Amino acid sequence: MLFKDVRLLLEATKDETVVKSQDLFTVVRYVSYNPVGRTMAWDWTTLNWDYLVNRYTINDRNLGRLPNRITTTYNTKMQLEITLSLNWKQALETVRNNIEWIQKNEAEIKAWLESNVP
Repeated sequence: MLFKDVRLLLEATKDETVVKSQDLFTVVRYVSYNPVGRTMAWDWTTLNWDYLVNRYTINDRNLGRLPNRITTTYNTKMQLEITLSLNWKQALETVRNNIEWIQKNEAEIKAWLESNVP
């Protein structure tokens, strides 16, 4: 049921009588904050990219920020590959930085957790 509701919510952002035009980006971003919603928000954005560009224009600052806001928690090589396929430069930089941070800090964080969390 959750998947259907989230999918319907994302589709409802196309109807300005349901979601104000300026609020579309907020809805998609909030959906992406949920671990399950993250993939749904990404898929919806990529599938509807042409619609979004036509509706807001490629120069819209909110549209330009959307890929980066969705990918802000991406930190795996698979997620990097997905982002690479779309060539969204700012989002690519974020994913690469997240992967590098995990590689650099994973052992230290793991050691801390093992000694401080029962």
